[in-house]
Amino acid sequence: MPEFEKTFALPGNQEVNRMISVSDGIIIIGTSINSGNNKAFLLKTDFSGNQQWLKEFELGSEGFGLKLTNDNALILIGSFTDETENRDYQLTKTDINGNIIWQKEFGGSNSDQAKDVIQLLDGGFMFIGTTNSFGAGAASMYVVKTDASGNETWSRTFGGEGVDGGSELTQVNNLEVMLLGFTSSFGSGDRDIYLQSVSVDGDSLWSSAYGGAGYEESQAFAQTSDGGFVMSNHTASEEPNHSVMATRLDAGGITIWEKEFGTPTAHEGGEGMLADSEGNYVFLGRTNSFGNAEQAYFIKTNTDGDVLAELNFGGEGNQTGTDIIEVDNAYFIAGRSTLAGDTDVLLIKRPM
Repeated sequence: MPEFEKTFALPGNQEVNRMISVSDGIIIIGTSINSGNNKAFLLKTDFSGNQQWLKEFELGSEGFGLKLTNDNALILIGSFTDETENRDYQLTKTDINGNIIWQKEFGGSNSDQAKDVIQLLDGGFMFIGTTNSFGAGAASMYVVKTDASGNETWSRTFGGEGVDGGSELTQVNNLEVMLLGFTSSFGSGDRDIYLQSVSVDGDSLWSSAYGGAGYEESQAFAQTSDGGFVMSNHTASEEPNHSVMATRLDAGGITIWEKEFGTPTAHEGGEGMLADSEGNYVFLGRTNSFGNAEQAYFIKTNTDGDVLAELNFGGEGNQTGTDIIEVDNAYFIAGRSTLAGDTDVLLIKRPM
């Protein structure tokens, strides 16, 4: 059973994306949608789930990715839509309390939507998303590298003549960064999962696509202790409704195993992913298999993909889990809930 399950009612509806732990609590990033207006937000709680502060940013902003920097500040990635309806990447550095230090925008004349950011070992930042401004096709995976002050060092697009985009990224070693996204340019058909390995200078090293003849949606991945990767995604290739697709890969992107979770008559989807300190993998998402409403879906496996726990959380209304982290032998799950009517921020803590 969860140690606690709390919702935070902010004005309007909340899209909750990622979270991190800091020395004294949890920080969640997302977007508030109120009367048709978007605002990125940061919500800070202590480890007991008590709200400490809330920061909302300018109208037109969206919050997607968040990391703690090596100088104990926060780096945020999202998007900003100006008065001409042009959406660009927005990179924001704040202090540990969410106060803006600097803010930079990147993109072209069409829509560009960022999803994730990391700080590289050299102190600079790299971030990923999808662009309609650049690249070979209607949409491309779009990656930007900056120095530690947010000044652009280089930008690259990856993909083909179809619709491609980026979801997350992680630094593998001093020389390599792995990019997770989606592609309709390569793979087995429709839309597939797309891994692209690049050097820290932006050069393509290798790429691979995963999925079947139907639609796949990229969400989250993590590097494993043996140098490989585990992915949490959606798939509709085996049945008309989405299932959670969990995939383990070796360091070269070769599939070790692939599992689907859910029921054929219901709709499931992967959202967050954790390789925990016990050597197990946790896949987090949403499910309609446990009643009429959507509930947060928690699947824990060993390294062979054997299920150790399969749980659902939620009551009345809809609950979705979007991210999961581990802190002091406990899992913290962030998501969204309609329990109180509007879509609110959801935070769950449960023992490992």
